[in-house]
Amino acid sequence: MRSHATAAGRRARPAAAALLASATLLAACGGEDTAEVSRPFTPATVPATTSTLPAGTVTTARGTPRRATVADARKAVAEDRYAAAEQTFPALTATERERVRVRIADRLARRARAALAAGNRSAVERLLATASDYPATPLAERVREGLAAAEKRADKRAQERLLARRERARERRARAQRERAAEQVRRAP
Repeated sequence: MRSHATAAGRRARPAAAALLASATLLAACGGEDTAEVSRPFTPATVPATTSTLPAGTVTTARGTPRRATVADARKAVAEDRYAAAEQTFPALTATERERVRVRIADRLARRARAALAAGNRSAVERLLATASDYPATPLAERVREGLAAAEKRADKRAQERLLARRERARERRARAQRERAAEQVRRAP
């Protein structure tokens, strides 16, 4: 049976095993600090290294690197991890990259549409601003139109509230004036 591991994955496994063995040996020997010998080995004692994975690779659940695929990018988009989706771009063709970018734009537009339905205009604006970094899609355009309509409705309601407040103030002044006039009539001899 033939292994499906890539050449980079086959090279990485012995290197990782050698690193783990040397870290275990170093922890067991201890060196100058004898207190270090008595502590059991834990993976946390292995120094963390920065990612040296080539561009366009991802790590599997077992920690082995492999070439990124469109499915990895789509999964990252579905989980709203757009930066992770873009990290797969070096391994994708130009057509695949563009499709993922459109998928990101549509995902942002769907989230903006849900925020608009909930009445959260600030979230809609933020999501649409993020979506502007990606290709324009019909869904994003409809959400922009919906946001514009929602803002017009909000402006109209604010104007109606202002007019109602002015009308109530006018009525209060007229009532106060009538009460003063009635008081003057009662005081007149």
